[in-house]
Amino acid sequence: MSDSEKTFVEGKGAFVDDLRFPDLLHLKVVRSVYARARILRVKGGITHADLGATLTSVGEGAEDDSGIVPYPVLASEYVQYVGQPIAAVLADAPYEAEDRASSVDIEYQPLKPVVNPEAALTAEPIHPGTRSNIIAQVREGSKFELKRAPVVLEETLANERVTPNPMETRGIVARYDGSRLTVWASTQSVHAWREGLARSLDLPEKAIRVIGVDTGGAFGSKGGIYPEYVIAAYAAMKHRRAVKWVETRSEHLVTTHQGRGIRATMKVYADRKGTVLGLDADVLVDGGAYPHGMGQFAPGWVGHQISGPYSIRKVHSNGTTVYTNKVPLGPYRGAGRPEAAFFIERMMDILADELGRDPVDVRLQNASRRAFTSPTDLKLPPFRPFLNRAVRELGYRKRAREEGVGFSNGQKVKLSAPDFKDCKFSLTEGQKEKILIKLQWLFSFEYLQF
Repeated sequence: MSDSEKTFVEGKGAFVDDLRFPDLLHLKVVRSVYARARILRVKGGITHADLGATLTSVGEGAEDDSGIVPYPVLASEYVQYVGQPIAAVLADAPYEAEDRASSVDIEYQPLKPVVNPEAALTAEPIHPGTRSNIIAQVREGSKFELKRAPVVLEETLANERVTPNPMETRGIVARYDGSRLTVWASTQSVHAWREGLARSLDLPEKAIRVIGVDTGGAFGSKGGIYPEYVIAAYAAMKHRRAVKWVETRSEHLVTTHQGRGIRATMKVYADRKGTVLGLDADVLVDGGAYPHGMGQFAPGWVGHQISGPYSIRKVHSNGTTVYTNKVPLGPYRGAGRPEAAFFIERMMDILADELGRDPVDVRLQNASRRAFTSPTDLKLPPFRPFLNRAVRELGYRKRAREEGVGFSNGQKVKLSAPDFKDCKFSLTEGQKEKILIKLQWLFSFEYLQF
């Protein structure tokens, strides 16, 4: 056992809630009880009138903030999801903060929420001043026609929303000495936090120090910033005292950015031998109330990988993200890769069932012996040799006859610095220089015994 492992086994880790300061203030956030409502009045606590900041998109899946609906740190005129922060209170003890939170008075005018992504396509816009609930539309590949394909199969598949639920909930301690804001964070990315706090608080990044303490899990949910982090930093700067916020488990389940929430209508064209001649996908992403996190990024990212590791020569994906009255969509365990893999792998099983063939044989039929670039510009190394070896070493044929097993494939992206040519990556801290990073796709497989 390593020294670091021994530290945690013996309970000697230092997590956000373990941090102690003599002048510590505890922060409690007052949240919306409605999925959608107009705010008529807020009395008590820190409100939007005190802190009119908005969040910027940073972390995994971050996109340009221009042209999108601002995400207020504290809601002002409307709330757009259950748990959205409206006000905050401070106290010397956490239980006292709980009591003060109950004294904040909020008057609402409830509105009909939009919670179904299909309904959001035609429903009235949830954000005043916008023309529709569409956040982003992205096309990958090229349209095609295959009117005489012997086999045409269509299925709508769904990855429902899930909540990342690590052992440690989100948390922050912020302290300001008059010139530098220091933040102790349960985080996956200190640089994204520093960039996000700087933009929301209108501070230079060099005036912010983010210290990543021991983190008890994240699953993608602790990469970007949330409203509570900005509120804690603001309170620390205003009162010149350390401010701690650690969410409860109930808050975590309601307000932490959720993952998945992506559906696809998949249409596969094939011959009777099992060769896929074409794939047409209509991808619909439930982006939640604000686009920060994965909303703009997801439809193109999923569409880029929609044909999986297979050499399908005609591919088209139409991806759309919509606003709904739910917590915003965020990265979770693969952030789009598992969704794309599920969609194509399920269609391979459906095709195998239609043809009465072994599902692995159908996959081998569509696995290339040579390097292949898909119509969505997904660059793949030779797949068939890998798949044949996997089948042999796993003893698939024997186990499929005797036990019954499932088999699926997926590709994993790897960033590689030596060969700069395919993809642009912008540096933080206002630098305009860009590094070009090549995306190398590696294969991985899952073998699941039922």
